[in-house]
Amino acid sequence: MLGETLVGARLRDVRSIFLYLHTRPDLDARRIAVWGDSFAAVNPPDRNLNIPLGVPEEPPLSEPLEGLLALLTAVYETDVQRSTSAAV
Repeated sequence: MLGETLVGARLRDVRSIFLYLHTRPDLDARRIAVWGDSFAAVNPPDRNLNIPLGVPEEPPLSEPLEGLLALLTAVYETDVQRSTSAAV
């Protein structure tokens, strides 16, 4: 909507945080782990996902952006020691 992607804007924000962390003398910014997760509940294996949208028992939607953001942060920030994305 504003000429850029949401993941691009969030990645820019995360990289700004990393720039700030490098200025802090009280922590070692070279030893940072990044975790990406969705707050949506995992659908049970027996859940019928073939239902139309708008019905009362609609399955919870996940937000995959956090996992992708964690992985991209590790690509662009060389000081990230570990990047983990939870499977939903």
